[in-house]
This record gives sequence, structure tokens and C-alpha cells, in this order.
Amino acid sequence: MRRTRSATLAADPGTRYAYTNTNYHLAGRLVEVVSGQPFAAYLHDHVFAPLGMTASVGIDQAPRDLPPQVRAGYVYAYGATVPVAEPKRFVAGSDGVISTARDLARWLITQSRGGVAADGTRLVSAASAAAMHTPGGPGSTYGMGWDRDEHGWVRHNGVWFTYTASQLLLPSGWGIAVLGNSGLGLANEGTDQLADALAQLVAGGRDITFGQLCHAALPLVLWAAVAAAMNLATLATRVVAVLRLRRPADAATVTGAQPTPTAAG
Repeated sequence: MRRTRSATLAADPGTRYAYTNTNYHLAGRLVEVVSGQPFAAYLHDHVFAPLGMTASVGIDQAPRDLPPQVRAGYVYAYGATVPVAEPKRFVAGSDGVISTARDLARWLITQSRGGVAADGTRLVSAASAAAMHTPGGPGSTYGMGWDRDEHGWVRHNGVWFTYTASQLLLPSGWGIAVLGNSGLGLANEGTDQLADALAQLVAGGRDITFGQLCHAALPLVLWAAVAAAMNLATLATRVVAVLRLRRPADAATVTGAQPTPTAAG
């Protein structure tokens, strides 16, 4: 707060978009002033508990406040993953939520249902839920914490030095949550690409075409084709054999069924 007191507007509100964690730190502090609660406590009482997100917590500082059950984090570079501690950072209001995929599923259900949880609990009004997903100005794709693309996909991600997470809502109502314990680094784009690939599968697409499969694993495709042909040949041979075995039996049955002639007395 002290550092930002001398800051001025970079543009008139609603005319240009620029992201900064500092604004979310200030928004979190606003919640504390209005509610009289620490931001983490407010999240627990008004978000996590109503939605049944029992494994989610808010923290102020990383790595000091990380729960003990959180898996070790890694950095990734040049094909190697190295376990390291998250650098000391203030994260309350910006990226200070620690959660699980199961809890994020509950959060995504609420987002996709216009602010209503799976058990019918209303967290926010339908208008507030829509505002979260609606871009804030011309030329912007960013709403209130969520980014919307031209396909109608709505997403939000989290990026630390040793962890990444992605949330994605599809127009069909499906939601996808992916969490990873390695941060952004060389040759690592985090969890967004995996979330996008899962979305393609959910939407009925393919992660690889048949032509690409032939190119990448031609021996496997050829062997599968040979095995299929052999199975079909075996099946056809057995059908023909069964038909041939049945014909003599049928003929004998017909012959035996004829009445035996008798002489007239």
C-alpha cells in the first residue's frame, strides 16, 4: 500500500487492459478492511466452506505458509527437474490460494452454474458470475479474473516458480482443472497446454490423427492391420467349416424323415 500511494493511472478506467499482481494485493486488502477479517479467513468463511472446498486454504507468504501436505515443487530446465523451495513472496490476493483438483472441480461447477454450487448454495449473483467472465473493455479478453477467447473458452491460471495450475470452462458446461508441481521454465509452458488438450478430447476431438499415427508408429499400425486381417480370416474359415458340417447332417435328417413304403395287402 505504501509503495502504490504515489502511483497514478496509466489510462482511463475501461479504456486499456494491463495485468499486475499489485492490483490484486490491493483488492485483497480492501476485503480485509471492509470485512474486518484477514483475507485468508474471509476466503475460508465465504468461499471455501460454502462450496465444500475442504482442502483449500489462502496464504499470505510463500513458502512460509504452505501447508505441510503440499508436494515438493520443482524447476524444469534442459530436460532436468530440480526440487527447490518456492522463493519468498507475498501472494495474498493475487496467487495465494492452495487447492486440489477435486476442490477446483467444485469451484468450476459454481462458475459454470452462474454462481450456484452443486448442492444449490448460491455464492454470488448471476450478474456477478457473468461479469467475472465478461471482458472489461474494447480489445480486451479479460474479465474479473477470467480470460475469454474467441471460442468462448473461459480460463484462469496460476503461475509460481515451482508450481503451475490451470482452470478451463467450456461452452458445453465441462470444466477442466490441472495442477502441476513444476513451475514455468525452459521448454515448459506449464499446465495450460495439457488443459487445452484435455478440452479437445472432452469436445470429441482427437489428440492425434490416423495419418499422424501412421507417421509416428508405422510398425504398430501395420501389425494391427495384419492382426485384424488374420482374425477376420480365422473367423471366415470357422464359419465356412460350420456350414459344411451342418449340410450332411441336414440331408440325413431329411432322408430319415421319409416314410417307409409298405405293400398293400
